[in-house]
Amino acid sequence: MEPTISEGELVMFRKTDGALPPRNSVALCRREDDLKIKRLGIFNSENGPQYRLISDNKAKYEPFLADESVEILRKMVRMN
Repeated sequence: MEPTISEGELVMFRKTDGALPPRNSVALCRREDDLKIKRLGIFNSENGPQYRLISDNKAKYEPFLADESVEILRKMVRMN
């Protein structure tokens, strides 16, 4: 599967102001020193809502759970 965002495309984000983006949003996330653009999946657990970070290029990248090392910085609003 080809990635949704191709090399050289312009992507615009809006600051989340602490509010978590809704399910299936595309967001800019930081995990330690690494920035990633991922789709957000949400599911309920014993500890409340949990985010699963999902790549649109599923053949290359496995989804993973957001933990305390992941910060959701911005929500994608536009792609050219």
